[in-house]
Amino acid sequence: MGNFLKVLFLFFSAHVGYGQELSEQARCQEALINGPTLSHVAAYCFKGRIYGPGGTLEQLLELNKDIKDPNKFPKGFKININSEKLVAKNEETQKAISEVKEQQKVEVAKPAVVEPPPPPPKKVTQVEEVKESGPPTRYLQVDAISSLYLTSVPNSPFPPYGFGYSFTEQLGVRYLKWFDNYALLGILKAKVLSFTSSISSNSPISLEARYIKKWPLGVPGLVNKIFQNAHFTGVGGLEYYINSQETSYKQFADKYLMLKAGAGVQFDSFSKWGINSELLIGKGLLNTSYAVDWAFGVNYNFNQIWSALLTYQFKYYWVTGVNDAPDGVLPFGEIHSDVILSIRKNF
Repeated sequence: MGNFLKVLFLFFSAHVGYGQELSEQARCQEALINGPTLSHVAAYCFKGRIYGPGGTLEQLLELNKDIKDPNKFPKGFKININSEKLVAKNEETQKAISEVKEQQKVEVAKPAVVEPPPPPPKKVTQVEEVKESGPPTRYLQVDAISSLYLTSVPNSPFPPYGFGYSFTEQLGVRYLKWFDNYALLGILKAKVLSFTSSISSNSPISLEARYIKKWPLGVPGLVNKIFQNAHFTGVGGLEYYINSQETSYKQFADKYLMLKAGAGVQFDSFSKWGINSELLIGKGLLNTSYAVDWAFGVNYNFNQIWSALLTYQFKYYWVTGVNDAPDGVLPFGEIHSDVILSIRKNF
């Protein structure tokens, strides 16, 4: 009964003249912001029946579920009046409703989001570093070379008559750098140990520089899956060779500077394995020497950085001038037969 009398009083004062000191727009705006009850909002702002099923007060309670008691309007509460069923009483109350809605559109500043600290930098291994930077473009290779040298010595007064021989262990280092589709290669080899030899000692040192150009080989179909990254190479370079023989009677080639040219082929197989072969022909620049150099190798790639290689290399060297033969007698020829075990680091 008390609520009914309160609403009746509010309705009477709104229509008969109580509180005429405030305009209808101001009264509605004050009720929407400060209440003090939902009944004030219903009475001052909207048309229609206030109480009962479907009344204005019931609609306001439905829109504002946080208000449990229609006679209490929490301080600072932002009332929800977004409903097509709620119709403003007149133009003035419509202005008040619109102003309040505009104020409610202003976004409340969001609380600052505290970003989690960045994870510690990942320790990049050498393999991952090479993968991120792309295929290797350089390598450093160390060679352990087991060599057999055989020479023809027609007038040898010492046994074994007619030829000389030498077993040596050599150490080699080579460095290669690719520049797109061509590369520069440097090779150094020197004897470190001699197992046995005929009368003349054998202490070879070789220094070589090569220019390498490559062309991809288009291998079709299934063959391409087995022979991957296949390419053909053209090779040109210079080799300087010197052999310090301590005895006065020389059975091996003394020294030469030779221009070399040739070709090769190289491909990877089953991702881990690789095969390469090359054939070079040489011509001496300071004497009448010639050479044919053939090599065949297999490599195994542990990862993108480390590889192991096994290579067989055969070389035949000969001269056509008497003054260029070590013992001054023709014909003279020399065979080098090398088994090379290598370890390579890619960069």
